[in-house]
Amino acid sequence: MQEQEIQELCGEVAEKFGRNIESTVDVEDLRKDILATTHTDISGFTIRRLFGIIATQSKPRTSTLSAFARYLGYAGWKDWQDAHTIESGFVSRKRIKSTDLQEGDQLLLSWQPNRKCMLKYIGDSKYEILQAEKTKLQNGDVLIITELLLGQPLVINSVIRNRQDMGAYIAGQQTGLTEIKIKDNQYV
Repeated sequence: MQEQEIQELCGEVAEKFGRNIESTVDVEDLRKDILATTHTDISGFTIRRLFGIIATQSKPRTSTLSAFARYLGYAGWKDWQDAHTIESGFVSRKRIKSTDLQEGDQLLLSWQPNRKCMLKYIGDSKYEILQAEKTKLQNGDVLIITELLLGQPLVINSVIRNRQDMGAYIAGQQTGLTEIKIKDNQYV
């Protein structure tokens, strides 16, 4: 569950409610409106936490998010998320095309959680892994990659291990590449 999604959900709840949720009166009125609409009683304390009136490190329960989603007319939290999934749009302009590299260029790639690979470009959209950390990819693997996009998943067209094609591979599917460095320079 991502913070941005929760903030968006709360924004939609406030919009439907017709006013910002800033005071005890706002919280209590919203609680009553949600109860009347969904037959779910959410505590004022929980509403204050979700709207940032009370600071907290805890994550909201899925049942609470589902109640908010039902208040908005969705079947539940998952239904709301599905309706808000972006299927298309522009991607990061921060990218490296394999055709822009020279043989011998070394790249450091990072993605969550704490995954890293040091690659050497060997030409023809092929990279050799010099060092792999906390990933299923291995030192010596040869990767076929056409381009690298910061913030987007790393799509490897083919992983060649011990002269055997292991197939395609996707790294950083949820959060994308978090870092791309060429040699000692921060490239993108």
